[in-house]
Amino acid sequence: MKNMNTKTPAVLAVVLEAKKLRWSVAAITSAGEVVPLVQSQSGDLAGYVGLSFDEQTSYLRHRLAGAVQRGCDRMWGRSLKPSQFVFVQIGAFQDAPATLAQRIADHFCQWMVNPPTAYCLTTSLPEGALTILAGEIAPDVFSVVQSTLTELVARAGLEHEWEIVPPSPGRV
Repeated sequence: MKNMNTKTPAVLAVVLEAKKLRWSVAAITSAGEVVPLVQSQSGDLAGYVGLSFDEQTSYLRHRLAGAVQRGCDRMWGRSLKPSQFVFVQIGAFQDAPATLAQRIADHFCQWMVNPPTAYCLTTSLPEGALTILAGEIAPDVFSVVQSTLTELVARAGLEHEWEIVPPSPGRV
């Protein structure tokens, strides 16, 4: 008899679309299956624009930590558990110093150590290379993430596949 508490390991991928100022969280199985979980609305990350560098960092860390927590909750409900956290930022943060991505990457990779965390950056899809800014990721896991990224982003445009997070109270 199978233990009802057994969870299948999967990558928890947080994709940040800089141009749309939104994030999406999906599970990626070892077989390369993308499981859409939860997504913010476009513009959700816009609150960092116009803030000082330290405030931008704080704002984005808070928003992305919430995305990770929601993703973990949704994975658990699907009998999955994170075996690796991977952040993938597509494009540069708008109206921010070029070092903001590295600062966010360093924070999450130092703060989230079990399971391991990697923060990657690409300039565009599908042709842009995926560069690891911080953290660690096994080559086989990196390969699965890289091979599913185009599908994940394409599916991000299909809102019916995701649980959409409403804007925070008081946010315009």
